[in-house]
Amino acid sequence: MEELIGTESILFNAIDFVFDKDTRRNLIKQGDITGYVKTASSFVGVICQLAYPLLIIANILGVVLCFA
Repeated sequence: MEELIGTESILFNAIDFVFDKDTRRNLIKQGDITGYVKTASSFVGVICQLAYPLLIIANILGVVLCFA
């Protein structure tokens, strides 16, 4: 995926792509598939970065409540 997009690491740049409307607009205006792939993978990466810690907290809370 990184070779297709042409960046070193997707997740480090994901927050920049998600919150910078001008960058997203410029990528999509280029008209090639890489702009869409960068934008979509950035949104998925940011969602995963937020959801994974919440999942861990929910699992820990479930274990604690099970023994309480």
